[in-house]
Amino acid sequence: MSASTRELIKDSAEQFASNTRRHELTVVRDDGLHRHLRFRAPDSGFYWFDLVTWPGYLTFVGDWPAHVFARVPDMFEFFRGKSGWNRDTINPGYWAEKLQSDRNCAMRYSEHKFRSLVADDVDQYADEWPGLRDAVAAQILGDEAHWDIAFEDGAREALRDFEFRLNDRRVFAFEGAWEWDFADWDWAFLMACHAIQWGIAQYDARITGGTS
Repeated sequence: MSASTRELIKDSAEQFASNTRRHELTVVRDDGLHRHLRFRAPDSGFYWFDLVTWPGYLTFVGDWPAHVFARVPDMFEFFRGKSGWNRDTINPGYWAEKLQSDRNCAMRYSEHKFRSLVADDVDQYADEWPGLRDAVAAQILGDEAHWDIAFEDGAREALRDFEFRLNDRRVFAFEGAWEWDFADWDWAFLMACHAIQWGIAQYDARITGGTS
């Protein structure tokens, strides 16, 4: 897992905790593998979500896009991580493989990843070509950049069109950058993953009489 992905997961976990700090669990149904759990703040509908299971499936639905997962008869067992997974964090890569809904929604263009890839590539040549780092910062990464890198089309145009010249000679361009992958985990998908992990923990605490 890349450093940018770890940072993204950490940031989304902190945001989820902040958004749901006043959420309470309501058990709508609890009949074996048929469950319906609702989580929301007592006086607000912001960031509410439900977890619904039936044999072989778990559905997340709420204030973020819905997702349906399928793997084992009891999907709570799957997300509890009884197979050696570290339950202290989410596992979006493995979990996304179990999506029965649109798997493409789990990933999206990441400006953060784009910036990281550009910086890494420039660092390899910055000592050889003085001024290169400043040119990239000003023309691609700065507030007055020539391209809108908030979107993937703009980011790819920047890499395609940028060139650094010295004495009217091109000495640097982002060769091969068309192969770069700028996708990282979608924020809403990460929120759903955090919600599933946290929601199951609240349910487990409720049925065992413990505290969440």
